[in-house]
Amino acid sequence: MALFGRRKPGFAKEETMKPSEIPGEFSDALDPAIHQEDSNPKYREKEEAAALADSVMNGDAAARTDAPAEEKQDMFEYMESLPDVEDPFPPFPEEEEAPEEAPPTPTQVLAGYITRRTETAELTPKKLLQKEIENADEMLEAMEADETCKRIAKIQGEKDVYYYDTELMTANYAMIAMLIADKDVLRTIAEMVRWNCKTYPSPTPVDYFTRHPYYLTKVQMEQALSKLPKDEKYADIKTFVSGKGVTYLFSEKVMSDRYARSLASFAEDEENS
Repeated sequence: MALFGRRKPGFAKEETMKPSEIPGEFSDALDPAIHQEDSNPKYREKEEAAALADSVMNGDAAARTDAPAEEKQDMFEYMESLPDVEDPFPPFPEEEEAPEEAPPTPTQVLAGYITRRTETAELTPKKLLQKEIENADEMLEAMEADETCKRIAKIQGEKDVYYYDTELMTANYAMIAMLIADKDVLRTIAEMVRWNCKTYPSPTPVDYFTRHPYYLTKVQMEQALSKLPKDEKYADIKTFVSGKGVTYLFSEKVMSDRYARSLASFAEDEENS
């Protein structure tokens, strides 16, 4: 078979030559390197050294063949024969078993229940706990005195007391959730209008209460706006209509009508810019 695969058409047939048929000019006899190695003393020294090494090795092998085989020392006997020395690496101290966690107390279980409800943005009414727990009042008192339950706080509503986890819910959101849970529309509107006037300060558009988390309908808002002026508790809540036709609420205990209108106008200009 050809060395480089199949021959293509037009190539000559490969010929195999015997050593005797190789021309003299390609014979090893004319290679000067071979004759140079023979005449080179360093080359002869290497050859002699290699021959001497072979003879020594062959002689040692013969000697080892003639000599009786030495018995191999047992490893355990060798280990026992070694001198005793002090271990520079002391053993690791034994790990202490972790103490078992104590089961949660009843007050901690109650706090965990309130925390799980807070994770879903829900307050926990006291009335709900009284229905589910036989001694709810005693449990709540014990929970308030327990140092491990300090993250649980309560907020007083008109219709109930509500509990929540302070690490998961802010006091402001708890106030809003309490107003919604009480289902007192008039108080919810009045408290949030007053709070917005004090905090930002800003009047509150009526549509604010139709969004999360209040979701009051337009009918509920119309009824509330008609009842607010008639209730003395909410007599400070006033309304006005801006130049854009938006109805706003504000507390005259916190800001004047003129100031409320200017704030509303400025906010509307900012939105349109």
